[in-house]
Amino acid sequence: MKIHIGAALLLLLVLSAGCGGREQPLKETTELFDIYTISPSGALKFDGYGYLHFCSAETDQWTYLCNKPGCLHSDSSCGAFWGADGVNRAFFYNGNLYVFHQDTLYQANAYGEERRALGKTEALPYLISAIRLDGGRVYYIGECWNDTSNTAEMRLCRMDLADGTYEELPQPDNGYEFRTLSWYHISGNDSYQFYVSTEVNLHDFFDPESQELTEGWKDVIPICQLYRTDLVTGESELLLERESPRNAGSALEPVAFHDGLLTLILDETAVDYDPATGKTTPLADMSAIAPDGWSKIILLGDKQIVCAATSGPIVLDHWQVTGSPEELRETEPIGMCGDKIFFFYDTVHNTRLAYLLQEDWEQGRYVFHTAEGSAP
Repeated sequence: MKIHIGAALLLLLVLSAGCGGREQPLKETTELFDIYTISPSGALKFDGYGYLHFCSAETDQWTYLCNKPGCLHSDSSCGAFWGADGVNRAFFYNGNLYVFHQDTLYQANAYGEERRALGKTEALPYLISAIRLDGGRVYYIGECWNDTSNTAEMRLCRMDLADGTYEELPQPDNGYEFRTLSWYHISGNDSYQFYVSTEVNLHDFFDPESQELTEGWKDVIPICQLYRTDLVTGESELLLERESPRNAGSALEPVAFHDGLLTLILDETAVDYDPATGKTTPLADMSAIAPDGWSKIILLGDKQIVCAATSGPIVLDHWQVTGSPEELRETEPIGMCGDKIFFFYDTVHNTRLAYLLQEDWEQGRYVFHTAEGSAP
């Protein structure tokens, strides 16, 4: 079973080596990052039937992305229909819509019309949250099958949005039996890539039916590595490396790249890391902020959200805790789009997308809006 093995192993490894380093239970829910895409224009969502929906950043309404008058959105003649077979991923760029469907990248106008196939991809973007747009290209973490080792690998890929050219970008040879790419950032000709590696091949412990690792993998100690790779020459440099034993806290975990600095968690401390000099500036003690671990950290201007394992989202201002608002308890932050900060609301059922206005967020007012109006 080749499909999804790399993505499943990535998720399991990140739960072990990152996310605060404490073992987190898997929710029996839809993987939200496989459904939604946030762009400056708004949010895109494929439903289970292969129809594409859009929520404008200027409105509260989800609509079918269809410009056909009188369409009932009930069959393949609908402009929003792409098909439920295969992997669907969609994003906007320069006024056009781009859709990964099955093994092809398509370009269309903003309403999904005038479709044309740009090119074939050998690695589909399973992690929608890892899609980046830079210089007329789409970058993503794709699952590639290595015929030599007969294993699935997560690699950094890109496609040209003009001619559909597909490339697998250079990746360092770190010498480990198994490695998977879980985070990256593109800055000019440099890519910063974060790998979780092991000295044994995790495919030997993977059960494709249950999509879980067998008990033996618990003795494996993941190695977290941050590399900088020149995309022109292919030369790589190891910047940071840490062992990350299970349930021992976060040894190394990237958060975001900003102003030439990389914010990351290093030995349970949030720091700003300068890749040019190797200097680190401490920001906060994460073991004190979220002692039971966390699932996600998002930077929103001068404020931060830490999704703690037990207490829910914690809001920080300049890395100083301001509280854990009750209004955020059943939410999961996604990121900023225009003047709105999008969240998943009612994450037990994964049914709603909500947002806060940036002005309200900055003033500490947590009034959520959804496609149905204001959230209760």
